Amino acid sequence: MVAEDSDDLWYAYNLIAVRDSVMAVTFRKVQREVPGGGRDSERVRLKLEVQVEEVDYDKDAAVLRIPCVVSQIGAFHTLEIELKRPFVLRKGIWDSLALDTLKQASDPAASADLAVVLMQEGLGQIFLVGRSQITMKIVRRDFVRNGPGSVKMVAEDSDDLWYAYNLIAVRDSVMAVTFRKVQREVPGGGRDSERVRLKLEVQVEEVDYDKDAAVLRIRGKNILENDHVKIGAFHTLEIELKRPFVLRKGIWDSLALDTLKQASDPAASADLAVVLMQEGLGQIFLVGRRYYLL
Repeated sequence: MVAEDSDDLWYAYNLIAVRDSVMAVTFRKVQREVPGGGRDSERVRLKLEVQVEEVDYDKDAAVLRIPCVVSQIGAFHTLEIELKRPFVLRKGIWDSLALDTLKQASDPAASADLAVVLMQEGLGQIFLVGRSQITMKIVRRDFVRNGPGSVKMVAEDSDDLWYAYNLIAVRDSVMAVTFRKVQREVPGGGRDSERVRLKLEVQVEEVDYDKDAAVLRIRGKNILENDHVKIGAFHTLEIELKRPFVLRKGIWDSLALDTLKQASDPAASADLAVVLMQEGLGQIFLVGRRYYLL
């Protein structure tokens, strides 16, 4: 694939996972001998394939950086994926989430609600209109840019859950109302279990997005004092549509803030606003970034 703009790099960042492999042309300084017995370095062009251990997206520089140890050269190297630079992504399993991300990145019609033709000076442009009316509901913000803090939010549709999946990272914490089976004593000395409603906060160790069920499953250790669940006990929070949850981060960096803005502000990535009038009813659609020239 080839990233045509910074949004494509953002999709690639969400598509590339640990243990995938990425192959691309890169540059590296290598040592060489020179006449007289000395040595100097030159910058050579190489094609390398690396197994992913970490991915960093530098939005300002419009580049993906994949640092790793490269077996072909037996050394540490950072593969940089820039705009217009082809790269190959290999996965052991192309699951439904990866396929959905790839489809959204490469097919502008995948999530379009409406096609709009705009004529200007004899030139026609087709704009594909996205889901402008529904966005992530932000109930409360309490954070410092590039510092710690929390956001309370409510996912209004499955796209919001997808944004939340990309926003929640390992070592963040998530607080939400949940249900858990707990043991209780019964008359006669026996014990049985009941399903109780609790508010728990877990430190994130794993996040899974079940697209078909429209639910996020967040597994981690409980960090909130509770009568029924001990501190440090494992629990899986299920974040469903219309269910409020609080996300806490140690650092709200530019990538997290950008993801939050795209999720909650439909105007953040809009190119055009279109008013559609039908039988006295007016609807405002915000047109996304992709279009085709006729």
